[in-house]
Amino acid sequence: MFRVPDGPYVRGGLAFCGAALGGMVLPAGTTVWGVAGVVHGYLSGIAVTRDLECRAVYIMSPCTRGNLRVPPTVQPLLTAALTPGH
Repeated sequence: MFRVPDGPYVRGGLAFCGAALGGMVLPAGTTVWGVAGVVHGYLSGIAVTRDLECRAVYIMSPCTRGNLRVPPTVQPLLTAALTPGH
């Protein structure tokens, strides 16, 4: 599940997910795994550290999302919740 294929992402850049789990490195260097989705104007997601010690669930109604996988307002929340000692 944690193996990400070495290939292109349809919207540009490299692939970031495997078996529906997306990986992301937070600014402090912590790697988290999760999934997010948009339904009827709401963005929701879950993210966890690989050892499952830190977990976060969020739901929001962003004004804009653009082409970003994770809106700019979500990344600081995940960093605060999922970076040990942060």
